[in-house]
Amino acid sequence: MRQVVPHLDASVYRKLTWPYTDGLPNVVTGTEADMARDDDKKVSQDDPRATVYSFLFQEGRYLDYFTGLHEPSITTNLRKTLAEREELTEEEIKGILPEDKHGLFPQLSVDPEWPPTVMIHGIVDDTVHIEETRHLYHIIRRVSKSPVKLIEVEGENAFHGWDCFPESEEITKIQFDNVAEFLKEHL
Repeated sequence: MRQVVPHLDASVYRKLTWPYTDGLPNVVTGTEADMARDDDKKVSQDDPRATVYSFLFQEGRYLDYFTGLHEPSITTNLRKTLAEREELTEEEIKGILPEDKHGLFPQLSVDPEWPPTVMIHGIVDDTVHIEETRHLYHIIRRVSKSPVKLIEVEGENAFHGWDCFPESEEITKIQFDNVAEFLKEHL
């Protein structure tokens, strides 16, 4: 979100990340992760749970946690395969991932019965690049019988999370209205 994220020290996340040297981390519920709240029911900025997501991205290991595939590591398998070839087809990726994980990746699950889909994406998103959404859009257009629409939000502020800011509703009113019209037409 156009913020500089400092390098995160791996030792801080040792108890929260694989191989869980102290056993599985405790599940904490009833605690809000709102840094703006000023009471003891929030996650402290010093609590590594608040930034573990950023740490996993920094380490390039998010997919291991998303899929639950640590041994063998899906990230390691994909890196090894990509080191041998620059690009992989969807079929090659399906071969690397266990079949029960295919549903976690929309691009691997599109079929002719895929539902009507509208996507909205900022063109300067540096967390999830616009090319990823364009790629999924083209797969849905090619495979599904249902309508699909991609709305690209332009401008220097169309970065990851742009739609979370209060002013985004006014700045991108036309794009939000287009989403609403698509939903009204296809629901």
